[in-house]
Amino acid sequence: MAFRIRATLIYLIFAAPILYTANGIRLHIKDLSVSNYTLSELLINYEGGFIRRGLLGQIAFNSSDPVYTITILQKSALVLVLIGFLLILAYEQSMISRLVFTVVLLFAPGGMHDMKLGGSSVSGLFEYLDRKEIWFYLSLIVSYLLIKFSSKNKLVFFSVFTITSALTILIHELFVIFPLSILAILFLAKKIRIKSREFVYLSFSFLTLFVILVSTIINQGNEQIATAITQSYANKFPNLDVDGILLPNENAIGSIGWSISQSHDLAKRLFIFGSAMYYLYFAVLAVLAILIYVLVKFRNSAQLILVLAFNLAILSALVLIVYVFMDVGRLISMFTIGSLICLNLFSEYFDQIERQGQFRFPNAKFISVEQQRNSLIFITIGYLFFVGSITRVEHSNPQPPLIPLKSFFGIIE
Repeated sequence: MAFRIRATLIYLIFAAPILYTANGIRLHIKDLSVSNYTLSELLINYEGGFIRRGLLGQIAFNSSDPVYTITILQKSALVLVLIGFLLILAYEQSMISRLVFTVVLLFAPGGMHDMKLGGSSVSGLFEYLDRKEIWFYLSLIVSYLLIKFSSKNKLVFFSVFTITSALTILIHELFVIFPLSILAILFLAKKIRIKSREFVYLSFSFLTLFVILVSTIINQGNEQIATAITQSYANKFPNLDVDGILLPNENAIGSIGWSISQSHDLAKRLFIFGSAMYYLYFAVLAVLAILIYVLVKFRNSAQLILVLAFNLAILSALVLIVYVFMDVGRLISMFTIGSLICLNLFSEYFDQIERQGQFRFPNAKFISVEQQRNSLIFITIGYLFFVGSITRVEHSNPQPPLIPLKSFFGIIE
């Protein structure tokens, strides 16, 4: 009894800051709205033909009020994601892993604290109400819960995993890199016979997601389709407030017709008008946070190599995407939160197949506490070297605001 009370108190201690941050959703669930530019992206539909990123917009278009529908969908997804974070925290296996999970989730670049825009409430407003990423995070959380509670039924697991992953790809094709990488790790970690049903399910899932990705790339869009989408709303909803939402050339709908060269020209603004070093600083901080969590959570050397390979693959893919993507902060957030959820998914999966005697590397060595400590020290020293080589402390006033500082949950300004 005393142990359960102690465990509950520890969980509540770590859950409290997540609940505190999530309180902003409860306070503003009726007042928050999606920004106009992002709303126009979410309103992309299939009225001009099948097109990438059109799923949410088609659902909204078939409703009586597309703006209201999109807003409710975004709010619902965000609330479910916050609940999912609390569920993952509840199933963490040790106090130290709960601590690192909470800190990374809240304070790593792209974490929950970066979801906040500020505001007058105790918890502020939430920028992520505008982001499609919340559907991607929700899909990963569903996959984690499937691994934990339905992994014995392979047909159910791969069916739901494929459907949810396919839906997120139809929302934004960028999200494909995570489910394909997850399937690769599931295959590499487990002894799966080529002629088994599980191999058939896994292969079908992989091929299905790949085909959907190819279809979204082929149906990339053009100016005519973008115009047709805009006109579809003007025809069906003549009273829709189009100021900043459906004005030609001033919304995200037109972006579906951009060529790779046009997207690259926009991405180059990062280097011309912004600072690549600025984003590199936060990207390295995100990588450091995930590495610490990996070392805390995985002691089996084979498992450690598998999850590091996964993170390297994701990081490499996101770096390549920078070529045509200007919102680098969103990519950093995807790496941070996406990796955090996936690491818990893999931890649960590895534990299950080890108990079943199906882990592909049963003789892998375990990392000692000393090796774990030395690895953490090495990573920390490497990060300090990196920061010291790219930053400089000003020795005179006024101090230039080169790295912006944010208030702590609205308490310290």
